[in-house]
Amino acid sequence: MTDAAWLVPTLAAVAVFVGAALQQLTGVGFALVVAPFLVLLLGPVEGVLLVNAGGALTSAVILAGTFREVDWRSFLSLAPPALVGVVVGALIVGVIPAAGLDIGVGVLVLLAIAVLAVTPDLAFSDRRRYAVIAGFASGAMNATAGLAGPAITVYGLGRGWRPGVFRSTVQAFFLALALAAIAAKLLSGVAVLPNLTFVMLLGLAASCLVGLATGVAVSKLVSARWIRVLLLVLSGLGGLGTLLRGALELASA
Repeated sequence: MTDAAWLVPTLAAVAVFVGAALQQLTGVGFALVVAPFLVLLLGPVEGVLLVNAGGALTSAVILAGTFREVDWRSFLSLAPPALVGVVVGALIVGVIPAAGLDIGVGVLVLLAIAVLAVTPDLAFSDRRRYAVIAGFASGAMNATAGLAGPAITVYGLGRGWRPGVFRSTVQAFFLALALAAIAAKLLSGVAVLPNLTFVMLLGLAASCLVGLATGVAVSKLVSARWIRVLLLVLSGLGGLGTLLRGALELASA
């Protein structure tokens, strides 16, 4: 393989490292950072499948060390409507153009983040109702735009979860979504296993684990306030990126 041919896999490994570190630190961020590079490396179908697999690995490792901090009652309120949202989102994809979906999701995310930024003391009184809404929205956004994190971030911040509880609970949620997505794609034949060499797969897995270890080290130096700010920034970037993607698709149509 030429030096140029190694460039994209190397960038993908770096992205996996950064994404895993952010996921360990804040609870979200893996797919946001990693997806563009893996899609470039493997294409939109197998690339996203590998993002799902990497996200499942990342969430599983984090969850193994923080299992006791999971708010299982909230998880059980979030997960079923999220799976319904995935199905509804998949149906919507076949009806509404991708550009329109991206623009709509991007605008909704940015509005939600703006509300949280302006009203930092926002609290959800009816926890179960908002859990159903957040779970459904997260699943639908994941199916339509690959953006599961912002809706759960808004819910977690509105619940006033401590960073540790938020990070742990969303890992259980993301793991369930990722495994469901992988199973659905492989069983339906929509995607096949990525055609990567063993060395590349090993390198990506190693980058993920090193990123997780780095996130643990950094978390000891960062306050809860800055983690909240980072969560808002990451979610805002996800919404903005999705909005711009839709606008570019619309302009090129």
